[in-house]
Amino acid sequence: MYYAYDEMFMHQLTECLKRNIPFYIMGPCGSGKTYAVYEAAKRLGYDVLEMNSGDARNKSSIESLSSLQGQQTLFMRPQILLFDDVDVLSGRHDRGGLKAIVDFAKKSSSPVILTLTEYDRSKHKVLKDLKKIECRRPTIDESVVLLSKLGYTGDGVRTLARMNNCDIRAMINDAKTLPLLDAHYVSTLSSRDVTSIIEQDVTVLFNTKQVPVLRTLFKDVDMDSCVDWVEASVVRNGARALLWVATADLYRKRIRKKQYWRYMAYVYDFVRVGVGLNTDLLKKVYQPMVGLMVWQGNMKRAKRKSIAQKLAPVLHQSVSRTEQQVESIKSFIGDDVSRQVEWSETDIAYLRG
Repeated sequence: MYYAYDEMFMHQLTECLKRNIPFYIMGPCGSGKTYAVYEAAKRLGYDVLEMNSGDARNKSSIESLSSLQGQQTLFMRPQILLFDDVDVLSGRHDRGGLKAIVDFAKKSSSPVILTLTEYDRSKHKVLKDLKKIECRRPTIDESVVLLSKLGYTGDGVRTLARMNNCDIRAMINDAKTLPLLDAHYVSTLSSRDVTSIIEQDVTVLFNTKQVPVLRTLFKDVDMDSCVDWVEASVVRNGARALLWVATADLYRKRIRKKQYWRYMAYVYDFVRVGVGLNTDLLKKVYQPMVGLMVWQGNMKRAKRKSIAQKLAPVLHQSVSRTEQQVESIKSFIGDDVSRQVEWSETDIAYLRG
C-alpha cells in the first residue's frame, strides 16, 4: 500500500511523465525516490526499465539504449527509463556516463528519470538542462501514518521514527526485525548515530588483541571517517601504529587513482588488525580535527593573501609571488613600508605573530 505524504511531489512527478519532460529527483537516502517512480508508473500504466549502480553506465552502454526509444514492453505498455543513483557513477568504469545520460534524456521519446542523493556543482553541471524535483523525508507525524498504513502500530512507532530520522527504508527494516512495536522493544534498538558507532569501535580497537574481534570493527560505516578517528588517536599512541595508518592511506590513494577496489580489503586489515596489534592500551579516544585544521589553514591563507595584495604594489611584484614570501619577509617590514600601507589590527597581529 502506498501513502503519498507529499502530494505536490507526486503531482510534479506524474505531470512530467505525462508531458515527457526529462527530470531528476534529488533527495536524502530513504526518502522514497525510487519507490515513488514505480508508484507513478503504476498509476499511468508504464513499465520501468531501471539502470542502477550495479549496471555499466558508461557512454557506450548509454548510447546503445537508443534502440529502446518508443518501444513497448512484453506486456504492450510504454516504458520509463530510470537511472538510479547517478551521483555514484564510477569515475573510471562509467566514464562519460552522466553526460551521455543527460543527452539521451533530452532526445528520448520515452520518459527518462534520474535520481541522486547529493548534488555536487563541480560534477553535476550537466544536470542544469533537466528539471529538478525535490523529494523530502516525511515528518514524524507523517511517518507514524505511513507505518500504520503498512500495518505497523504500537506506542513505539513515534520513537522508531525519531531514532531513524524519518528514514523510510530504515524504519521499515527496523519494524520488520521487532516482534512488537512497543516502547520496550524499540528501546533495545540503537539510533543510527554513526559518530558514536565509530567512537565505540575505536575504543575496542585500542583495547583488544584478538584478531577475530578486530575484524568485526568498522562495518557499515565510512572508512574515510574511521581512518581520521584512528589517526587522531594513534598520533598520541606511538609511531609503530602510525606506520599502519600511513600504509592504509597509501592504498586508499591507489583506490582513488586506479579504481582498484579490491585494495579496500587490505585497507580494512591495515586499519583494524595492523593498528590493533601494534598499539598499547588506550582508554581515551581522540576526535579528529581535520575539519578544524582545514578551516584554520584556509583562514591563514586568506589573511596571507590579503597582506600580499597590500604589499605587492610597494614591492613592485605580483601578488602570487608576494604571497609566497610573506612568511619570510614579515619580520623585515620596516617603517618606510608601513607608512605606504594601511594595516588593519588583524594584519598587524599576523605580522607580529
